[in-house]
Amino acid sequence: QSTRILKALESRKLIKTVKSVAAARKKVYMLYDLEPDQSVTGGAWYSDQEFESEFVEVLNQQCYKYLEEKKSRAEKSRFDAAVKLNMAFASSKEIWQYITELGISKVKLGQKEIE
Repeated sequence: QSTRILKALESRKLIKTVKSVAAARKKVYMLYDLEPDQSVTGGAWYSDQEFESEFVEVLNQQCYKYLEEKKSRAEKSRFDAAVKLNMAFASSKEIWQYITELGISKVKLGQKEIE
């Protein structure tokens, strides 16, 4: 009987089924107009309950490339060591902006995901 009630609520678009990374074998229901929290869906790192290791690797490579380029420019500069060190530093916001400008992510990433 509860299955019939849930199906009726779903057909009237009052509730919806959400895939949860924590409870893969269980159905999770929520109000239709709400978006699930990242703790339920896994956020940017999961797609259909699968960890996106390739996506994480691409992001890792691009972050490393960005940091290496900053380091290389700093080393080639004619400033003293303290200035070079400061030039080589990159904040998480700078890296996030770089990744966003590349457009390599299908999902919107925030600065928190980059950190």
